[in-house]
Amino acid sequence: MRYSSDLRSRGIVDEEFKELSEDDRNTIRGHMLADDQLGKGDITVKFLGFTGKNASIELTVKDVSVTKEVEAVFEENGDSASLAVTGPFLFSDFGIKPYSAFGGLLRNKDEFYIYGRFNLNVRD
Repeated sequence: MRYSSDLRSRGIVDEEFKELSEDDRNTIRGHMLADDQLGKGDITVKFLGFTGKNASIELTVKDVSVTKEVEAVFEENGDSASLAVTGPFLFSDFGIKPYSAFGGLLRNKDEFYIYGRFNLNVRD
């Protein structure tokens, strides 16, 4: 998968992502967009700044904003560069009870991670 190795190297996931069928994707999408979860799914991320190995970002979910310092990795390569940010948040900080089904046998943790990778090109 596209970002699996990067997320594994950062210690966020410990195994490769599995391919999902279109039916499974639609089922998950339906659950995650339920009113008691993400609702309409409006999510915004504002990049507020970068210093050394940290970046400040503001994540807004369901009209609730949380600002955090998160890990950042900046890499230069000639005329291009990339900035990758990774950080933990809590569903409960946004008023969302983590998804649970089958009497709690299947459930998400309260903690989730946001990951973003920005590719930058130098212009004259």
